[in-house]
Amino acid sequence: MKHILVPTGCSEASANAFQYAQHLADVFNASIHLVHVYHPSFDPSVPSFSGDSELISIKKEALGEFVQKYRLPVAEDNPHVSISHDVTVGFAVDELIHLSKQDDCDFVVMGSTGEHGVADKLFGSISSSVSRKAWSPVLLVPADVTYRPISRILYASNFESIKDEMIEELFEFAAPFEAGVHFVHVSEGKTDENALREEIFEEVFEQKTAVPSFQTATVYHEEPSEGLSIYAIEHEVDLISIVTHRRSFWENLLHKSTTKQLAFNTNIPMMVLHWGDKS
Repeated sequence: MKHILVPTGCSEASANAFQYAQHLADVFNASIHLVHVYHPSFDPSVPSFSGDSELISIKKEALGEFVQKYRLPVAEDNPHVSISHDVTVGFAVDELIHLSKQDDCDFVVMGSTGEHGVADKLFGSISSSVSRKAWSPVLLVPADVTYRPISRILYASNFESIKDEMIEELFEFAAPFEAGVHFVHVSEGKTDENALREEIFEEVFEQKTAVPSFQTATVYHEEPSEGLSIYAIEHEVDLISIVTHRRSFWENLLHKSTTKQLAFNTNIPMMVLHWGDKS
């Protein structure tokens, strides 16, 4: 991971995500590109964006001030993380998905905003949409999270998520932290635990990268999101990782019954990995 994209609305939530990203950039020796997506108002009867160039200049100046304000202090033996920033015009979700496809984007770090629905209350409509559709891994950072070195990662596992390339991405992220991985399967009822465990072990030991310490667990709960949250709290997990593929595990997890409003512990960042066709 050499290039981190950080979308920002210059809010407190995005400021927190920006600082979280700086810590990650330090760990991975990566650069940061901060971007603010501006969607101008448009009157179809007057198809002109006159005056917007001045507004964009103002927004660029504000973004520069944002960077200076929330840039982390640097230790004497540690150089500044390279940070670039820009303002782009368009629809936020579309622009961010497009940027996630570029060669200079290996990872996306976004703050939560809290809007509508189960997923949106946690991460905001833009963040939840980008996390499902982006081409790069997306890390969603709750507004009140303070960065700490990652020592335990919960990987929400089922047969669909146990893919060689997903495990490799996970281990590459975990390696600099020397973090342990908990492969956790949440089931509403009877499940073939032995088959799943064998699948995990097979994929883990086929990895070419260093294999961190890991363990497997099955949690029985009628609400998968709550089951994962309970496990994460009990085991003091620092990061929850989920694989998304079309409308499968991720979609079911976040758009299941809303009768219970608790989905994830909002104090735990979530990393979304993407498998399969993302076009």
